[in-house]
Amino acid sequence: MKKYLPLLLALSLVANAALVITHFRGAPAKTPAIRISADKKAGRDAANAAAAAVMSAAPDETELVALHEKLVASGIPPEVARDVTRALLWKPLQDRQRAMIEAKNAGKPYWQQTRAGKQQLTAAERAELRAISEQIEARAASLFPGEYNSRATTRYGFLPADKAAAIYQLQRDYANMTEGVAEETSLFRVPSDNASRKLLREEQRRDLEAILSPAELAEYDLRHSPAAAELRKRFAALPDSTEAEYKTAYAIAQSLNESKNDPAAQKLAAQQLRDLFGPERYTEFLRANDSDYAALQGAAARFDLPAATVEKVYGLRDQAVSLSQQIAADKSLSQREKQQALRTLASQMRADVRNNLGDEIGNAYLNKNMTWLESLSKGNVLNSSATGKISSKPVPAAKKTGSGNKQQKGANKSAKGKTGKTRK
Repeated sequence: MKKYLPLLLALSLVANAALVITHFRGAPAKTPAIRISADKKAGRDAANAAAAAVMSAAPDETELVALHEKLVASGIPPEVARDVTRALLWKPLQDRQRAMIEAKNAGKPYWQQTRAGKQQLTAAERAELRAISEQIEARAASLFPGEYNSRATTRYGFLPADKAAAIYQLQRDYANMTEGVAEETSLFRVPSDNASRKLLREEQRRDLEAILSPAELAEYDLRHSPAAAELRKRFAALPDSTEAEYKTAYAIAQSLNESKNDPAAQKLAAQQLRDLFGPERYTEFLRANDSDYAALQGAAARFDLPAATVEKVYGLRDQAVSLSQQIAADKSLSQREKQQALRTLASQMRADVRNNLGDEIGNAYLNKNMTWLESLSKGNVLNSSATGKISSKPVPAAKKTGSGNKQQKGANKSAKGKTGKTRK
């Protein structure tokens, strides 16, 4: 038993520190080239000073290295010794946050105490925690350089090693600043908060462009842009997909983004993707990132619904889009009649869902899914994009024909003439 006691103690320490390791790995101290106001700089300086005071009481790098060596020498596996060392390294952050949160209820009777969390911390306190995290991260990078280099290489292995390290550092910096904005705005948001987020994204993009060549930036976007992230979710449903298909689909998605919401471009992109995958795989591609389909799959798994039922209910979306467009194109109907027909179609779609899933499951499904039915209920026409997203627009008003306008003008002139003669 004594032989394994150090290992058990080490594992216990790792377990106690797991929370802080998971949640507080912030960015290193290096700051990207983003403009900071004088007030914010003063706040950051104060946070860094407070963090330095906390870290001064923590084990330094020499002590942690010595501990790691002793643990390995005592027979503990190197990877476990590394985890123990890392846990001790992050412990000051865990302790400081606990002290801040406990202070919120200090001296209060039990009936006035609240379940305090990070949301109750002040901006200065959150800034101090981020500063501590940054300083710990810098020490960790120094203690375990191979580990951090490995992460950069794994994520950005398509880049030269020096640029992979620089991008890895840059992304951690911006992740830390984005977290700061999110924390600052968590309790109350104002419109200018969006401007702060936009500024961060723009500055991040400029920093990326400054580090990478155009060709490298294109490879980066292919893997890590928002468009790539969404596309990868869809390709996860196509296990037989190829890199060539992915690159083609990415190019189609990029051209679609550049054309904004042009209906002709949407139609062309849909056809290009259909030609790329074929009918069956194109359907799987569209469903892969669809919350409606995911909810149906969840209901089927819980209530043992037949696959045919899932297919039938999900297929209602295509029927709704097609039928709504047919109604909108029907020249025999007035605008008001078209709107009423669209509202009736929405009611029929809801009834079909309940008929197939049953009232309880159907109502639960409709409460959170098929949100486009709300727009259809208002008499709007549906449209499906190349990636399966459903949008809507009002029924266009009927245009008057040229002959009708001429006849109306003639009638107006005749009426004016008669009126003039009467006056004479």
